[in-house]
Amino acid sequence: MTEALLSGFLGTLVGLLIGNRFALGRDKRKEYNIVMPVRTKLIKGLVDLESGYYSNPLSTNDLIMLKANLSTRQIKPIEKLFIIHQDTARSAGKSDVFGNYLFIGDGLQNLTVASKNLLAVVLRLK
Repeated sequence: MTEALLSGFLGTLVGLLIGNRFALGRDKRKEYNIVMPVRTKLIKGLVDLESGYYSNPLSTNDLIMLKANLSTRQIKPIEKLFIIHQDTARSAGKSDVFGNYLFIGDGLQNLTVASKNLLAVVLRLK
């Protein structure tokens, strides 16, 4: 009788733990799906920077979408690095008359560092 109660209690406890783990995974997927487009844009931007080309893939709409779906604790570091990234992008160079982006001084290196820092924070959101 005691063994039946103990095994029932143990089975319930294990079931609760496993169920909780699956529920947490389901919630993470929803957050993950929100962050994926931003990750993709940042990675594409880094690939472009490595080839010496730049098109600012991020917009304020991306930040607004993240703000709407992430907690304040999660969005604060992203927002700070997003502003740094955008400021660095504006000061990294300028477009010529043909629309080609020309980097000034250490602009390419500074923009690459800012992009990698922002990507590192976004990649932590799993």
